[in-house]
Amino acid sequence: MAWLQLKAEGLYLATNPSSSFFYILTAAHALHVMGGLGGLIYVIRRLSRSVLRQSTLDAASYYWHFMDILWLYLLWLLWMRL
Repeated sequence: MAWLQLKAEGLYLATNPSSSFFYILTAAHALHVMGGLGGLIYVIRRLSRSVLRQSTLDAASYYWHFMDILWLYLLWLLWMRL
């Protein structure tokens, strides 16, 4: 919805650096969320059939822990205004 509002106001990807950053950041966020949810769905399905390997669970766990650390770092950067 934010992209539609920006489009209605005439702000596109190539309009200025601020709008470009917003579009790229939100697209990257959406891709990471969809990838992570896809991984969780895969783990849940494998777990329900009792065929889940430890390495699959570890990979999903590492992904979400990395995302946690990354977002804490990004929030810290925004808080410090760097």
